[in-house]
Amino acid sequence: MDVTGLMKSEYLSSSDVKTGDRLVILDEGTLTPAQDTKFGRDQFRMGVRLPGGLGRRMSMNKTTLTRLADAYGKETKNWVGKEVVVEVSRQTVRGETRDVIYGWPATLEAP
Repeated sequence: MDVTGLMKSEYLSSSDVKTGDRLVILDEGTLTPAQDTKFGRDQFRMGVRLPGGLGRRMSMNKTTLTRLADAYGKETKNWVGKEVVVEVSRQTVRGETRDVIYGWPATLEAP
């Protein structure tokens, strides 16, 4: 068994996925309060299963949360087992160019 994926961070990064990958939501998520994050704002994270079967924690940005809530409802426990299609987009964030991961409910097509 190749353990490369097991040695990485528990958090999803752009190196874990590519645009069009489908992830499965594993739990209802947790909210990390602003004082416990490096960005100084609340951060919502959910467990997801990658196409290869590994699990990661995905930080959900507001765009992704809004899309998922519109499609799957506002109660995240009802999202468990649903699919999220990812889009990796190169953007400038706080003056630094980096990859940003957006999610779309699998019921919709990403642009």
